Amino acid sequence: MTDPLPNDRVGVYLDDVARRLTDLDPGERAEILAGLREHLAGALAEGPRPPTAADVGRVLDELGPPEDVAAAALADLDRGSAHGPRSSRPVGRSPVLSRAWMPAVVGALLVLGCAVVLGPALVAAVRLAFNGAPADGSVMSAELLAVGAGAVLGLPVWALAAGLMLTSPLWAGAYRLLGVLLLPGLVLATAVVLGVAGSALLNASGLVPVAGVLVLAAAASWSVVKVWRSGAARAPGASAAPAARVAAGR
Repeated sequence: MTDPLPNDRVGVYLDDVARRLTDLDPGERAEILAGLREHLAGALAEGPRPPTAADVGRVLDELGPPEDVAAAALADLDRGSAHGPRSSRPVGRSPVLSRAWMPAVVGALLVLGCAVVLGPALVAAVRLAFNGAPADGSVMSAELLAVGAGAVLGLPVWALAAGLMLTSPLWAGAYRLLGVLLLPGLVLATAVVLGVAGSALLNASGLVPVAGVLVLAAAASWSVVKVWRSGAARAPGASAAPAARVAAGR
């Protein structure tokens, strides 16, 4: 069986969103769908003409699953209702995990977790830079302890942040995976950096461990910003089309 044509895929996607907005006033539902069509048309116009199925799939993935887009639209409208009546058919309050402050909370947890992991690692790296690697080429016990301490202290922070991202509709796809794996990956990377830096072969390059930890800190900062922007783009107050553009990093 061949893949559906691009226009068919877009139509199916919009129909899925529309089915999740049946409680809305027809005018509001039509306005949301029109905004989605406009965004999709603009995004597809940036690629080859006519767009391929792969191009359509990429744009739809960036926009997010239909249920997440519909949930963000409902939450946005519900938030706007605090300033006046928005329709004759009310929509329930948005879920707590879809609130506008959720990306900031997750971002703060990720920053805290990264600091807890990288702080001891940086201290251990400085120790290696000044004291050198052990003669037998093994990692010093203090450096191993630093990595372990960071992992243990960061575990509850990681568990909370990962739980929020996995249950909140504000994250999906690659950005959800990036946020969930960020802290475990950082722990593994710091162990590798300190292990390599502890090798007798690099004993003469004392700044290698420090530079490695600083590179990890820069990569972690970039990842946190991407995860935060992805969630903020889907939060109430951010319309669906700008949300996709922000999440795609355009």
